[in-house]
Amino acid sequence: MRRIFRIFVPVMSEKVPHYYNYELMKHINGDTQMTDVWRLPAIAPWEKSCGKHPTQKPLGLLSRIIMASTEPGAWVLDPFAGSSTTGIAANLLGRRFLGIEQDETFAKISKARREEIENIKTFATYKRKIPDIVKKEETHTNCFMCNEPIIERLPFLEDVSAATYDDVLMYAIGEAPRKKTEPTGKLAIGIKDGALDSVNISNIGYIMFHYWNNEKATPYKLLSTPRLVCKQNIPSGYMLRMGNDADEFVLLEYDPMKPVDIENCDIKKVMRTGKGRYLPFVTSLNSIS
Repeated sequence: MRRIFRIFVPVMSEKVPHYYNYELMKHINGDTQMTDVWRLPAIAPWEKSCGKHPTQKPLGLLSRIIMASTEPGAWVLDPFAGSSTTGIAANLLGRRFLGIEQDETFAKISKARREEIENIKTFATYKRKIPDIVKKEETHTNCFMCNEPIIERLPFLEDVSAATYDDVLMYAIGEAPRKKTEPTGKLAIGIKDGALDSVNISNIGYIMFHYWNNEKATPYKLLSTPRLVCKQNIPSGYMLRMGNDADEFVLLEYDPMKPVDIENCDIKKVMRTGKGRYLPFVTSLNSIS
């Protein structure tokens, strides 16, 4: 049987210049020109915490390649993603990633690795374990400043039909500041003291304003996937809240004209006490209804 394959090659109307971050590579290499022979550590056990791939590459290698050849906010494509070391390195460096992988086992490892760095502490720990990133952050603080617009939900190597976004970010706020805050529709809420540790940020689908009072609790459905950014990366138009001493900020966008009706809402079921009572936290819809 004769098979016909068609290959489509995009034709560029203009030449795109080759990008190489010479200054950064020189800094990483001790202020001398980076050579074409690199000496990097082998894969560490923590890089295989979600599973093993037979040809897995070290995060240090992919991080250097991405820093050398792309700018913050750029898209990185890996058509043979494997366990998505390229994607993890890209995300750690503030790049966006699209991976293609036909093996379901490796795709599941990729998904687990991506979910792993949704945790703020894990994300920061992984960056500290990659020497090139540590060296870069000493003076090149703008490497992670990605001001690209928030995009709609693009699950990382997962079945879209299986994705659920039914977690709620509970935001306790007084009556006076709430009048100014709630109508904005765009919030950058400071995260500190481990308030959202062990939380998968991408599963948050709602924000609820409250002051431990069921009658005045108002939930809104988020218009896009929340993002964690540093203070310098907060886009214009977002209201800053709880910014004092915050390590990072979670960006939330919703329509203030369209509150959601949650039947039999009882936020007192998840009431927190003590020092953390007024810190934002995440719970599920099932826990309050």
